[in-house]
Amino acid sequence: MVNSIQNNYLINTNKQSSDEKKTKYTAEEESKISAEENAILYEKYKKAGYSKEEFDYVLKNGTTFPPFSAPGSVRRAWRQAKENASPEERAEMKAFTIMFDGFRRDYPNYMSTMNNDTNGYLKMVKDMKSYAEQYNVNGDSQLQLQYKWYTKTLQIFDTELKKFA
Repeated sequence: MVNSIQNNYLINTNKQSSDEKKTKYTAEEESKISAEENAILYEKYKKAGYSKEEFDYVLKNGTTFPPFSAPGSVRRAWRQAKENASPEERAEMKAFTIMFDGFRRDYPNYMSTMNNDTNGYLKMVKDMKSYAEQYNVNGDSQLQLQYKWYTKTLQIFDTELKKFA
């Protein structure tokens, strides 16, 4: 029941301050982690029959959470959280891109105003938890289910991401 969604969530879309807490990894280390994550991802796509050119196209144009443009440590945190999740949680995490697409649609400038590092993604997790509140609607069991698995997925990711911050 889309009409029952409440849109009273508060998201700060101002440019994040550059004096945020320092990140754990240098740019060189992030680059190395990103290359390792790309190699792991490429192997999965290769097994699925993708060519190198098709994989490169997906990296450039694909939609996923976290985005392919996220730092390697953020993508590694998501991958490790997914690997350590139960089968049910993994299924929910696969479908999480749908919620992320809605978030990006409602806040089209958010990604360009956030710091593209672990701290920026930790802030985004917090903002997405606020965004998920619109699904916390009494009397609508489908939206309640969505709210529960969105917040559970965000908590799983938040816990793993903090290890990289």
